Amino acid sequence: MRSTALKRTFAAAVIATAACGLVAGCGDDSTATSTPTAQLTTTKPPQTSSSNDGDASSSAVTSPSTAATAPPEKPQPVPSGFPGPTGTAAPTAADQAFLAALEKSGITPTPENARSIGGYICNAIKQGSSPEEITTFVTAFVGTNPESTKLEPGDAAKVYIEAAKTTYCK
Repeated sequence: MRSTALKRTFAAAVIATAACGLVAGCGDDSTATSTPTAQLTTTKPPQTSSSNDGDASSSAVTSPSTAATAPPEKPQPVPSGFPGPTGTAAPTAADQAFLAALEKSGITPTPENARSIGGYICNAIKQGSSPEEITTFVTAFVGTNPESTKLEPGDAAKVYIEAAKTTYCK
């Protein structure tokens, strides 16, 4: 019986120690409970009395300088023999007809943008997307390059869709 009482006492002591350790770990000194502020905290350098003995050195407090900026990145040339496309594909007859239809309506996109938008329109039509959905996406595409036309993005989207239907999606 004495052995059982000793085991119970030992087990209770272990549990109490573990509980104290867990509770102590959840103390109030945690940084998670502090409220961050957007203000910088600064301290003033200690004031030194002026003396003429020459041993005291004075240090000027300077304001922080602006961060150094890196020069703009320049694209590196592709090494010879690098796998993958080396440039843009030559425009096909459909590309040229699509670009001509856009230019006739006053839209002059880059060939890459025109191919991308025309390709989206044709794929969306093939997949059965609704005209409203297609118009929404094309309007967003056209709106990212407002320099290509003086038309409003919604009007330019209509031109893109009609031009793609008649020249590109065949």
